[in-house]
Amino acid sequence: MKRRITFLILAMAAGMSKTSFCNSSDVVGEEGGANGDPMLPSTTGTNHSTRRRTTRRLNLKSHGQGAGPIYQRRNPNDKPIDYGGEHPYEIMHKRRHGKKRRQLDSSFHWYDPSFSVDDYMQDEWYDMDDTYNPEFDPEFPPIPETEYFNSEKYLPIRIKFDTRHMDEDPAVDADKDEFITYEVMPAAIQFWTKALSVFPAKRLFVSDETCSLGIPEHRLYGFNDADLMLYISADRFCQTGTDVDTIAGADSCDWDQYDRPIGGIVDFCYSSFDIGANAVRSKAETRQMLIEVAIHEIGHVIGLRSNDMAFYYDREKGIPRTPRPVNPQGDIECVTGKMSSQLGGETYKPASSTLKFGAHYPGIRYFEVVTPTVRRVAQNHFNCSSMEGLRLENQPTSNDCFGEHWEERLAWDSSMSATLTPRGILEHLSPFTLALMEDTGWYKANWALSRNPSFGHGAGCDFVNEPCIVNDTVPSYAEPYFCDTTDKAIVQCDPTHRMMATCNLYDLSQESGQDYPPVPQIYRYFSNPSLGPKRSRETDWCPMFSERFVSCQDQPTTLTPYAEESFGDGSRCFSTSKRPVCFQIFCSPEFNAVLVRFPNQPIKCDYDSQIINITLDGDDANFECPRLATVCPELVCPAGCGADNSICDWTSTPPKCIPNPITVVPVTVVPEDNTSGGTPTSKMPDNSTNENSTEPTTSSTWNLQYAMVSRTILPLVLVLFIIIS
Repeated sequence: MKRRITFLILAMAAGMSKTSFCNSSDVVGEEGGANGDPMLPSTTGTNHSTRRRTTRRLNLKSHGQGAGPIYQRRNPNDKPIDYGGEHPYEIMHKRRHGKKRRQLDSSFHWYDPSFSVDDYMQDEWYDMDDTYNPEFDPEFPPIPETEYFNSEKYLPIRIKFDTRHMDEDPAVDADKDEFITYEVMPAAIQFWTKALSVFPAKRLFVSDETCSLGIPEHRLYGFNDADLMLYISADRFCQTGTDVDTIAGADSCDWDQYDRPIGGIVDFCYSSFDIGANAVRSKAETRQMLIEVAIHEIGHVIGLRSNDMAFYYDREKGIPRTPRPVNPQGDIECVTGKMSSQLGGETYKPASSTLKFGAHYPGIRYFEVVTPTVRRVAQNHFNCSSMEGLRLENQPTSNDCFGEHWEERLAWDSSMSATLTPRGILEHLSPFTLALMEDTGWYKANWALSRNPSFGHGAGCDFVNEPCIVNDTVPSYAEPYFCDTTDKAIVQCDPTHRMMATCNLYDLSQESGQDYPPVPQIYRYFSNPSLGPKRSRETDWCPMFSERFVSCQDQPTTLTPYAEESFGDGSRCFSTSKRPVCFQIFCSPEFNAVLVRFPNQPIKCDYDSQIINITLDGDDANFECPRLATVCPELVCPAGCGADNSICDWTSTPPKCIPNPITVVPVTVVPEDNTSGGTPTSKMPDNSTNENSTEPTTSSTWNLQYAMVSRTILPLVLVLFIIIS
């Protein structure tokens, strides 16, 4: 069974490890997940030796209204969340309407400064306009810069949780109830409180009609000091028998008037873990695992769900990213090839500015998140400026249309990917996830809490877009990450350099419990169609050195270490002329380099792939310096340069964050030639003028004078015309 290590922050604070997750419920199962599509892998066969974050719906309502168009997910009969009239979207909404009022003469007897068109509208009065484009509305001029989104009043998110549904049988599960209530949930909530800020609610009202575990008092009277309510339960939504390895599941169930999730359910499956005397894991290991599970599940509740994406907000404009109303659609072709009507439930398609469909050779389909911050952070991480966004998992782990985790092929060691990494490999809260949270329009991220994943860091566009195996071998752009051997005697460093591992490639025709043909057509990288990974197939069936042989974090029991080797939290795997070894390292901000601890003195790696001569047990040897971006990812464009709209300059040594070179070119107004009798038109300034001159040219001076006269005279002429008429 795989174990997961925590995000870096909690690893340092509480020493956590992670295990199987699922989105709207993280069901743990074996590889596959074709959902009936013959082009995708089957879910049958193989032993359950790895855990996988799959998705199982909790069968909750996806919004607070009946079937049909949705203008906002909150039930209009429920009380709006009280933000004291100061929420940025509320202010921007009032100002947009105020612009129209300020254009009117207040002396008109019918003019009401408090008028709002919303007070005189009902949704059923209007037909839906599928061509509506919120970015082009001639009646609403662009919002001045001073009225743009303002997050200065955002505060760390306050999360409360209600455990009354956990103790229905306290005589049996009292120890687990106490474990979840007092050790697991407080740690997970602390993590997200540090990671995200929201505009604080003065009073929260959570509906018991959409949140099935809620209570009427929360809907009628509300409660203070919270921005999100989580209802915690045990074994309420877990499936027995088939999903015995399911750890937990989660879903959002209520939302504010801006569609931010304010209520959610997290359901723990008690049969999946034990903390008694007969437990396989120690209590500390179980605690670490469950905290990681809770963090992952809360991540789905607060917005990383494909059905939430149609309700994201554009924080710069204060309007939904997908035009309203949003209608459930049954004719969407999902990533599996099924139609959305076949999945059950309701599917809402986000606008193409949020989610796009794509495919790459040889026909692998995917949906990708293309929101601005996600796109920039993905480009920064992979050193690929042509990326439009970041792909979602294209082998969904439940009846999901688009995917609800980051694509395992690209985000293997990200905390919100679909599959668990082997024990000993850290998975962090990645900049991808914080970028998405900011692009929901609901949150402000604390980028200091994210860490760059090691996998694919700076790997380039070929790594992202091209096949992992070409002509039965690993191409140069994919060498550090993928493998092409079935020989289990070959041991190398895993892609993150945290362990020695063997390649997870097998001839599946020789393995028991496999369907035939075992490898789907689009994932056949080898001339032998039976070659493929036995586990972790969410990587688009790309084989990796991921089957642990020796972890550099633990003292080895399967080999005799060299005297120069060291094992522990700070140790990494190095390729040598003999066998892989584990050395302790230090990521030096002073030298921007990897320092390798050796018995006599530290050794500095001056550049990637540098060969350094050493001795191992008295014999001459050498080791190869690993990529700085892999073993010390935070020395290279930390947090994906997400904090200040910067980009990663991969041409510098080492790569670093630099300001985003977006230049606004000034536009002047010049008249047409006098002989044409035309009106002034927009024209780009002449670049031939003296760059060092501080004086305007005659032409530009005239343009400025013309603009000033026009702005002064024309309104007076208009007023005079009104008076005369």
